[in-house]
Amino acid sequence: AAAVEEPAARDALRPYLCNLSVTASARRRGIAGALVSLCEQVVADAWAYRELYLHVDVNNTPAAQLYSTRGYEVLPEFDVPMWRRRIFDLPYIRYHCKQLQEVQTRPRALSEMDGPL
Repeated sequence: AAAVEEPAARDALRPYLCNLSVTASARRRGIAGALVSLCEQVVADAWAYRELYLHVDVNNTPAAQLYSTRGYEVLPEFDVPMWRRRIFDLPYIRYHCKQLQEVQTRPRALSEMDGPL
């Protein structure tokens, strides 16, 4: 196993989950939740971090609901002001964070998901 960096070197680093996607034909089978669980497990157990950050486009309701039900909290202090989004035609994304515990149960394997991928 790789050595975990000293706390001083890690202070500026934060684990960030981005671009999680499940193809349309494989959605609604728990795959996204299993992938998020696996990411959380790696972050908590292998990397020894206790939080995981991500962002979600507010128009992506299924993704926002997925993260909300998994305990991710919105970080409104990182919202881009509306005037800036309008001027620069930026998407409305919200940043989230979840406080992690050591993962005691392993996520269901992707091979156990319903139907073919």
